[in-house]
Amino acid sequence: GQIIREKRIIEAVNKKEVDYEVGNIPTEWEAWIRKTRKTPPTME
Repeated sequence: GQIIREKRIIEAVNKKEVDYEVGNIPTEWEAWIRKTRKTPPTME
């Protein structure tokens, strides 16, 4: 069988278009988006 990976979708509070570069996203969030962290980080 084929394994279907869960998609991670976030909705930004600030709706401006921004070009993110490596290092602009906090490490904890990048790890969650890349699925190397199971639980999303808190806003604190």
